[in-house]
Amino acid sequence: MAEDRKNDPQFKPGNLEPFKSAKVVIKSAKPIATGNGKFGDWNLWLIEVENQKVFDKGAKQPREENYTGTATIFPSEKLHEKFMEITNGTKVDAEIEIKLVPQKNMKGGYYTTYEVNVVKEGATPSNNIPFFQTKYITDFNKFAKNDILQETMEEFIKLGQEDPYNINEEALKKLWNVYVEKYM
Repeated sequence: MAEDRKNDPQFKPGNLEPFKSAKVVIKSAKPIATGNGKFGDWNLWLIEVENQKVFDKGAKQPREENYTGTATIFPSEKLHEKFMEITNGTKVDAEIEIKLVPQKNMKGGYYTTYEVNVVKEGATPSNNIPFFQTKYITDFNKFAKNDILQETMEEFIKLGQEDPYNINEEALKKLWNVYVEKYM
């Protein structure tokens, strides 16, 4: 999938004007590609931008100043963590605002941080969750609605770890968020 994206314009949040927000829609639930290069680990995400400066791969000069459409982004490690938190690894189409916020270090120099605000929550498409996990979510909802179990994260995790489901706790925590999104 990443090979298909090598000619897509790149949005570089480091080129934003300080304290000016850019609206971005995260189109994928996870990075569409990951790897390791001379600068460390990288994550490639698919996004949509509106009226933003975009670049060709490796270019220092903008491809377009007011581009609207699909683009790619290689977020910083902290920004990648925020993307994962927002998407939970399952949600797509989350609309966010990214703001470049310069911070002063102890020596008086500046470094870049990003402030991210969620404008619109994304949604989890059914094809982003394996069938057996989707079945578990549906089963748990039936048990909760029939007052067989309490509709709590603790009960959700406890039941999910038992036969016939046998889902690990980390996956269940993510599934809980999907459950809340769908039923609560």
